[in-house]
Amino acid sequence: MEPMTDQEKNGVLAKFAGFTHWDDDDPKNPSRSGRVGWYLPDAGTLASAVPLPDFLHSLDALFKWVMPEAIKRYGTAKVYIALRDWAFRVMVTTEAPSPEACAEAILSLISA
Repeated sequence: MEPMTDQEKNGVLAKFAGFTHWDDDDPKNPSRSGRVGWYLPDAGTLASAVPLPDFLHSLDALFKWVMPEAIKRYGTAKVYIALRDWAFRVMVTTEAPSPEACAEAILSLISA
């Protein structure tokens, strides 16, 4: 199995968080053809289509959209276990927290 691209990883995290992908490639309606985007979680109209957050490079996006869903589905303990190595590095080093490492930890939880 080939490793996922960053775009694929971002899509997996988006779908996990409840975003819905839409694609208006409709041959019967050429004026709408080729439009692609994402709906916010629990949204149902085209007016609510938004640019997809960059979950791999934004802790804000991860903690706003992905973490609540992870805790809801897996519970605090499993999320903590998935994130403990990442959190430990954040607490004991002077490095800035890595959103990519946090996203990878959540992806490992989702795919487990």
